[in-house]
Amino acid sequence: MEWADLLPIGRFSQLSRLSLKALRLYDQMGLMRPAYVDPESGYRYYSMSQAREAQLIRLLRRLDMPLSDIRQVLGTSDPHKRAALLDTYWSGVEARVVEGRQTVTRLHQLLNRRLLTMQESSLPGVSLLTRGKVRDMYDLDDRLLIVVTDRISAFDVVLPTAIPGKGKVLNQLSTYWFEQTQNILPNHVLTTDVDAYPSELRAHAAQLAGRSMLVRRAERIDIECVARGYITGSGWAEYQKSGTVCGIRLPAGLIEAQQLPEPIFTPTTKAETGHDEPLTFEQVETMVGRPLAAQLRDATLAVYSAATEQARQRGIIIADTKMEFGIIKDNGSAEGQLILIDELLTPDSSRFWDTETYQ
Repeated sequence: MEWADLLPIGRFSQLSRLSLKALRLYDQMGLMRPAYVDPESGYRYYSMSQAREAQLIRLLRRLDMPLSDIRQVLGTSDPHKRAALLDTYWSGVEARVVEGRQTVTRLHQLLNRRLLTMQESSLPGVSLLTRGKVRDMYDLDDRLLIVVTDRISAFDVVLPTAIPGKGKVLNQLSTYWFEQTQNILPNHVLTTDVDAYPSELRAHAAQLAGRSMLVRRAERIDIECVARGYITGSGWAEYQKSGTVCGIRLPAGLIEAQQLPEPIFTPTTKAETGHDEPLTFEQVETMVGRPLAAQLRDATLAVYSAATEQARQRGIIIADTKMEFGIIKDNGSAEGQLILIDELLTPDSSRFWDTETYQ
């Protein structure tokens, strides 16, 4: 372990927000031992990586989980077994919460980031840039590696269990749609062939195959670009109150799940935590400027229209979908080039309906 990664116990206590007394107790219990103990002075040092573990301990203690149970969770290296242990305890917590309190929602939100670190291991030797609800992103200088995990995110909550193989399905669906729509707008994908990945990733080829893509680095536009062809979900809720969706006046008398006269662009904020909030087109213009706002709207609707036509031929209705965009500036243009990024037309970002059962 590098000395630069070590913190004296006092500094680690401040960083982790665990008292010195708690750290000594956890050491005695074998819950969290120091990364290094000076043989002469007996002074204890902790690693930066242990700060994440300390946050999880604090959170589980707030859930009143006994220290013996926490030790069992942290002592399990198998991510699926860890998730199962947490899931069992979490079910008991939910059952004890008094009706009407918002404790469950708040604690779910607090658990999100902690659970992410437990369900998927990092790639040794590769720099982890960000860890989202479902996707992990690794820094490769001018490029990025996106790995789609098997985690489940529902209503902005990362569930403590996973679906084996889910990440591969999502990744390959995105790959398919990126290929199908690149004539409408370029995207960030460089390759999904692990044999063409940089040498530092070769050792992880088996882990990355089917669930990853090497992409161009782009400056993300912090707006969720949503196209709707049917009135449902949050759009239906807003329409019932005001007759509009994101400021767009719709015909009176629509019923839930009805097809709209034409697809509409209904952007939202891109919240790191909590729910995204709807935006009017005028608000998007204020955020990014009129020309780029028009580009985002037109590209979103063009991709959606092309995809819905292709899906309809296969018996599938795409009721709505969310897209993300970025800007790259390697083409010599001062403004840069607009491209599609993240994922595209997956069940995580879209509503798919069967035409045979739709009514």
